[in-house]
Formats: sequence, C-alpha cells, structure tokens
Amino acid sequence: MAVQSLKTTMMLAAFAAIIGAPQASAQSSDWPKAKPIQWLVGFAPGGAADTITRAVADRVSKKIGQTIVIENRTGGVGAIALNAVTSAQPDGYTLITIPGPILYGRPTPAVGTDLDSVALLGKGPMLLAGPASADIPDLNALIARAKADPGKFNFGTAGNGSSQHIAGELFNEKAGTKITHIPYRGGAQVTNDVLSGTLQLAVSGVGPLAPHIKSGKLRGYAVTTAKRFPTIPDVPALAELGFDGVDLSQWFGVATVKGTPPAIIKRLNEEINAALAAPEVQQLMLAQGLTAELLPADAFATIYAADSALYKSLADRFGIKIE
Repeated sequence: MAVQSLKTTMMLAAFAAIIGAPQASAQSSDWPKAKPIQWLVGFAPGGAADTITRAVADRVSKKIGQTIVIENRTGGVGAIALNAVTSAQPDGYTLITIPGPILYGRPTPAVGTDLDSVALLGKGPMLLAGPASADIPDLNALIARAKADPGKFNFGTAGNGSSQHIAGELFNEKAGTKITHIPYRGGAQVTNDVLSGTLQLAVSGVGPLAPHIKSGKLRGYAVTTAKRFPTIPDVPALAELGFDGVDLSQWFGVATVKGTPPAIIKRLNEEINAALAAPEVQQLMLAQGLTAELLPADAFATIYAADSALYKSLADRFGIKIE
C-alpha cells in the first residue's frame, strides 16, 4: 500500500507540474493586464527620487495601458521600502527606485543578490560649492584658505556615511586639508546653510545647488566626476584640477522582486528607456543633476555592485562608521 501511495503521489505531482507550467507562462504573458503596478520610493515626496520616478512612471503607464501607483514608503534611509519589495511576489507588479550609492550598517537587500535589476535611470556628479560672499574664487584658493584656518572650515552633506560624505573625505585626502564633516538629515538644510554662509562648503548633488550658482549666490568649485556637468559648464571637474583618479557619481536605478520572469524585466527595461528618451524627461533629469542612461536591464546591477564596493572601501579607508 505504501509503494502504491508513493506512486500515486508522484503521478499527481507530475500532473500538477504539467498543467501548472502553462498557467505560469500565461501569467507572464498576461503582464501587465492583471492589476496595477506598485512602484515604491523609499524617500519623501518632492525629492529627486520621487520626482524622477513619477515622470518616468507616468509615461510607462500610458504606454502599457496600466495604472502605476507610486508609494512613498520612507524610513531607514530607504531600507523599509527595500525590505517590502523582497517580500512581494515575483510577478512584475512591484518596482522600487533606488538612489545611491548608500552604505548600510546592517544587512539590507541588495540589487543583483536580493533584487533583480531593471534599469539605470541616470547618473550625475556631486558638487563642491561655497557661498559667493566668502570671496574664495576657485578651488586652489579654497584649499589654501582651509589649510590656513583648519578649524574654521566645515563641509556639509546629506548624512554620515553618505556618498557625499565619502566624496568630501576623498577630497580632504587628495587636497591635504582637514575640513570637518557636518552631517545633516538631508540635502535641503545643507543648501540653506551654505547659502546663508553658516556652512563654508557643501558637498551635494548638482540639482539643488546649480540654480544658486547661476544666480551668483554660490560659487561652484568642482564636480566629482571625470567630466563637467552640462548645466554648470563653467564648473571644472576635479580631474581637470590635478586630482587624478577621482570619478565619483551618484545614481538612481530601478529594481524588482528577485525571480521576476526575464521577459517581464526586459519589457520593463524597454519601456523605462523609452520614457527616458523623451526630451522633457531628459531635461527634468538634468535639472535634478543627472544625465539619463538608456542601458540594458543588467547594467544597473553591475554599476550597483561596483560602486557599493568602491564606496565601502573608501569608507573603511577613512574610518567612516556606517550606522
């Protein structure tokens, strides 16, 4: 009886697998008709991550004929949203926008290992800028002034262990300065304090600072990438100024649940890239301090892994503790 029961169980399992495979295939081919897509943003409305996501999602939604619901699930520097995605079904109906590089002090879902890469939205430099009222005309003058008055110079960033923090410490190392890091809880207050002159140097994304450079209220000293940024062409790259090997970027990418069918990921990548190709979206990206990147789905995972390793090694080198 036991043998017969085992044979029966095996036959039923095989039969279930046979009839289940076409159903799974049908579900994949039905995407995105079944239900609205949930697109998570782990940061507050109105910021760069939210603004870019909504612009891209709006175009993708119209193209595929399905509603895309943007949900701002904040907390843990984006970690709460990351964990929410890993618990969702791998059916192509859950996406997340990931800004970075962000280093976490505890295990957090990562692209390429815990999440599937979908698309890279854009990349851009960080910017070193100070108040024009300080009358420091260029980077060499800033370095000389900081060395002459080491206790009077601070640089502000969006937080401890942020990519801006690491970029600032790399600048300190290369320049031979000891400018003190002041961590803020976000970039808005950094901008306010450097405009008021309370802060001598801001290390931030291009987007929040560029309008004030154009108005003459701030002076842009350098960007952290190998090339200049289009919206502030008069601001040199650190590499131009003799800081060899400095090429640090920030980026935004899109990921989904691990195990999502490759065909769905490919379609999502194509639709997101089509949205990024629109001139008005590219202009929006530039205003946020990024250039749109139209790359294959797995490119984001490659960039994510390389930059995470690079920034972690720099954080270790500078003794930065990630909380």
